[in-house]
Amino acid sequence: MNNFVVSGKALILNKQGDKNFEREANVIVRNLAKDVDQKQVFDLFKAHGHISSCKLERFPDGTSRGFCFIQYSKREEAQAAISALNGQSLSGKAIEVLPHQKRSDRNLDGQSSRFTNVFVKNLDKGTDDAKLKQLFASFGDIESASVKRSDDETLLDYGFVAFKKAESAASAVEKMNKTLMSNGNVLMVAEHISKRQNELKQSDSSLTPISMAMKKTYDSNIYIKGLPDDITEEKLRAEFGKVGKIIFVKINTHPKSGYKHGFVLYESVREAQDAIKRFHSEPVFGGRAIQVDFWLSKQELEQEKK
Repeated sequence: MNNFVVSGKALILNKQGDKNFEREANVIVRNLAKDVDQKQVFDLFKAHGHISSCKLERFPDGTSRGFCFIQYSKREEAQAAISALNGQSLSGKAIEVLPHQKRSDRNLDGQSSRFTNVFVKNLDKGTDDAKLKQLFASFGDIESASVKRSDDETLLDYGFVAFKKAESAASAVEKMNKTLMSNGNVLMVAEHISKRQNELKQSDSSLTPISMAMKKTYDSNIYIKGLPDDITEEKLRAEFGKVGKIIFVKINTHPKSGYKHGFVLYESVREAQDAIKRFHSEPVFGGRAIQVDFWLSKQELEQEKK
């Protein structure tokens, strides 16, 4: 019955209650052609060992997302499949077969529990590779530090730091994230997630790792709508500072409509919650009531509309 198709969906049969699988016996198959189905993948890989489960990831409309997860019984079987099938052509495309770390071996936020590469955003103007390295040198040995540049070699406000040890990277994220910089911006420091990793974990029902990193960094950030025309960042800080310690305040004005909305980043989530309870739907600055809620990433906003 495994991989038997019912109503356009392939069945996946697993041994119930068997949690003693080898974590290193799990592989991911990438770059699958759209016309390759789950049974084809299963039939190709079964020659290298006993397969406990085989799952081809699909979009809601049933089309393949181009990658599949296979759980073997033994690590040696997974390694044999990787050695034999990585780069092999299937339906006209060379597939990639790689070890896969199961979600249960990751942090609850979906990111890997051990990482050495760190993404840094909102750097002070003029920060170059040397200054970036110096900024993070106290956390441990650094293999490389690079600030992104534009096509004309202008330094941008973000970069990457590669530590030698995972402990150093984790410490840097813990201590430097949400640090207020001299340019008035708040430093965002998080695990670096490659574009490829982000695409592989993209799901219509969950946030991508990049969105999760943003959410974790700005979990105490609130969004304010309906601000009056004469509002300033100083006035906003003075009023909202009554409920907690503020790290950062920003007001944006729409270039055409002149509509103003603001952001207030508190030191803690509890303070942000208190601000929402106190100020939401209240005429804080006189006149109409303002709307206050937690800031949402673009992906979260799109999910809310569905």
